[in-house]
Amino acid sequence: MAEKIVSAEGGLTIHLIIFQLARRRLARSPGGINAHMKLTTTLIFLLTGWLSVSGAPTPTLETEIVDVDFITVISVTNVTKTICTNAAGAQVTSFVADATVERTLKGTLPKTIRVKDDTAGTMFSDTRTLGTQRFLVFLNPSGDFYVPSPADSLTAIYGTDPATKILGARWPCISLDEAVVIINKGLKK
Repeated sequence: MAEKIVSAEGGLTIHLIIFQLARRRLARSPGGINAHMKLTTTLIFLLTGWLSVSGAPTPTLETEIVDVDFITVISVTNVTKTICTNAAGAQVTSFVADATVERTLKGTLPKTIRVKDDTAGTMFSDTRTLGTQRFLVFLNPSGDFYVPSPADSLTAIYGTDPATKILGARWPCISLDEAVVIINKGLKK
């Protein structure tokens, strides 16, 4: 039983194993079918609730490539921090980066753009400490700005050589050239 739990992907398999163990225990207990039906019904409701709370599946990179309007390499020239209150009364910190478009992989962008990021802990919050001002980013338009889409698509590029390593949630330490190949394959689908 322990091997199944270790090799299982996701919580669904673990829940099914627990369900099977409970069912075996009920088969041996007094009360028979009625107790079994009660437990089965309860477990189904719990499992259904767990699945609805666990949220939608994370979109794949291929889906994101298709869904986004722009994929580009930018060089940030200035970052402005603004703090405002949203409609719910919560304080929101935004970082707006003035950026030069170095290379566009999808879509057509002007030479300079403004990228707004409200994500907590965004890389724009301190480009000096990060050690780079160049980013590979998936963008969608939003009013006068462009916003990273999904929010974690902002990827730091270190150095100017195309073989330079990049670091971000989507790209686990591969070169910019390798990322471009992956993106171009996604665009051809």
